[in-house]
Amino acid sequence: MADGVPFVAASVEAIDTWAAENGTAGDPPQVAGAFKTPYRDVEIEAFARTYTLWMVQRTLDAWAALSEPEREAVLAALDGTGWDATLALRPRHRLVKRGYQLAWQEG
Repeated sequence: MADGVPFVAASVEAIDTWAAENGTAGDPPQVAGAFKTPYRDVEIEAFARTYTLWMVQRTLDAWAALSEPEREAVLAALDGTGWDATLALRPRHRLVKRGYQLAWQEG
């Protein structure tokens, strides 16, 4: 799991950067720019898909809804996986679903 965390974090950061530069009026693009990130022993270039931000938000929302004892249990289960870094992500922009489509959250 730890191998994928830098990829996820870089994707979220690229989407946040794109949204800050381009605004959040209208529908979000499926791809919000490209980014480079380490993956194991190489650097890869990939496209930042807004769906990744949506999925990270779902994880962070579930995390935020947990009680402190539940969070401790999750952290214990994730110990050594590197995934705790994903739980520390704080995206600046947020997506919502309207019907089946992603949309920028207003306000």
